[in-house]
Order: sequence, then structure tokens, then C-alpha cells
Amino acid sequence: DHETKSFSQPITIATNPIGTDFHGAPAMVIDPRGYIHIFYGSHMSDQYYIRSLNPEDITSWTSPKVIAGDATYPIARYHNGTIYVFFRGPVLNRHSYVYSSDGGETWSDTVTYIDFGANYSIYVANIILDSQGRFHVVWTVFNWTNHVRQHVYYAWSPDPKWIYYSNTDVTYYMQAHAVDITIDQNGNPVILYQRIINETGDGELVYRFAVWNGTAWEHHDIAEGMAWMSWGRGALEEANGVLYAYLIIDRQIIHAYTTDYINWSFEPMVGRILSSPRERDIDSIQLVRMVKNMRSFRHAAARVLKKEMPEAETEFTVEPSYK
Repeated sequence: DHETKSFSQPITIATNPIGTDFHGAPAMVIDPRGYIHIFYGSHMSDQYYIRSLNPEDITSWTSPKVIAGDATYPIARYHNGTIYVFFRGPVLNRHSYVYSSDGGETWSDTVTYIDFGANYSIYVANIILDSQGRFHVVWTVFNWTNHVRQHVYYAWSPDPKWIYYSNTDVTYYMQAHAVDITIDQNGNPVILYQRIINETGDGELVYRFAVWNGTAWEHHDIAEGMAWMSWGRGALEEANGVLYAYLIIDRQIIHAYTTDYINWSFEPMVGRILSSPRERDIDSIQLVRMVKNMRSFRHAAARVLKKEMPEAETEFTVEPSYK
């Protein structure tokens, strides 16, 4: 309630059909009419869907409906009258989506837009829409041959019914993980990712970001000091010429920002310390994303790499096709 600045009591709206498996965590989108759409309960299994019966009301819901099979990690987006639900599947090496143009009453067949072939699993970090209605997606793959997560990939679409994907590698680091993506004030993609400092696998992680400058990808370090429990965790956004990053460093959530992409300021977020990997899985990324618009933090320091800004790395030369 925005007037009383209070929350209602929790209401149970569905039961996870795969029990305590956190893969069944929900995704949500609210359409312009105020109807709430929830997607939940999948881990290489049926994707369940419910919708609020009334706008901006969480007390009554439709009966569960299966809208896709062999799905994991739903990501829901709304654009121009259509609801899109992206997910990993069918099978681990593909990413697909279904869509509804009638408020969730009926759904399309599954459309696959990424297919890596055998021996890979896909982990999409985020899918966003820019001001021109283009989808942007960033992801990492797990290589079952050498059992590592490697490389960061990026693709975009000028038409929300189809996402174009071809040879869009951002990095070739053997052990790297995409974290998030945003669009800067010039309309260019900015990607947050992590890599292993020591690529034998026993080193610390470093947060980096890649920005498209119009002709090439530029890669810059942000901070180091995180261990495996922060693997794949963080968030990124751009607003009014300021790039904001939300990082997990030494088990603490850190808010970082820059106006020139070179010099960063760091502030802790409410002193939140993540006590265990299990706690991280439950709430770290949700907490980071919830506070993306909060700007009032006290100043503090984080461990920052003392390096000159690196030159653009020659192996990262893939140009977004819309240029």
C-alpha cells in the first residue's frame, strides 16, 4: 500500500509441483491493465502459469495451466500487447519462448531461437527490452566435455517475434559467466560478467563489463574479491548517463557506480552479509534486483583492482548487427 507504506500478509497462490527444488521459482510480469501473470514450477518439466482474476489484486487467481514442456528458468516480458515467456529448453542446449497476444488465454507453440548442439547447457543471465522495442539477451554455456561454464554470448532482435543469433561471442574466457545486461544512453549494450583470475579454476573471481562503443567491444575491470558463492550473481543498469553495478564482494552486496566507465565509487548496501551458499541461492540476486532504484547509501570502500584501463581486446570484435 503506497499510502500506508506497508505490505499485506502473504497469500499462497500456488504450490511448487517440484517441491523444494528452487529451479521452480516463479517469474512475473504485470500487463498495462494491471493483471498479474505468474510462471512457475519447472525444471526440465512443464511450465505452469496462473493469472490474477482482477487487476492489481493478489487474492484470487486462475487455475494453473501448462503453457510449455521441458522448461527451466522462465523469464517473462511484456511488449506491445504480447506476453513472452523465455526458458531453457526443450533440452539443455536450447533456449526458447512461447507468447500470448490475448492476455494469457491462449499460447503459441514453443519457438527455439538458440541451439548450441550437444554437450552444452545454456544459462541466460537476462533478457531486456530497449526503448525501440528490441530484445537483448546475454548468456553463458556450460561445457559438459570439460565441465566448466565458459564464454559470454550476446544476441538481439529487431522483431520481438524472432531473435537473431549468429556468432555473437562477447568473450572467449574459458571460465566466465554472464551476469546482467543493460542499454546505455547511446543505445549500446553493456554487459556485466565474471571471470576467473586464475583460469586453472582455483583463483578468485573478477567482475568485468563489456560495452559496445559503436565499432568494437571494450572490456574493463570493476572489482575483485569475490569467491565462488557469488558466481553468476549481480545486476547492472544505466540511468541518466550513470552506470550502476550491484556486486557481491567478500560476501557483502556492494553498490558501485561510474559516469566515465573508468573510475568507480563503491558503497555497501545496508551492511547485508550473505552467510552461506544456500542463503545466496535463495535471496541474493532477488535482493540485488529489488534495490536497483535505491540511491541513498553511506560511503564505504570495496577492494578495487589498481590497474590502468585495458585497451579493447582484439579477440572481442563481434559487432551487433543493428549498427
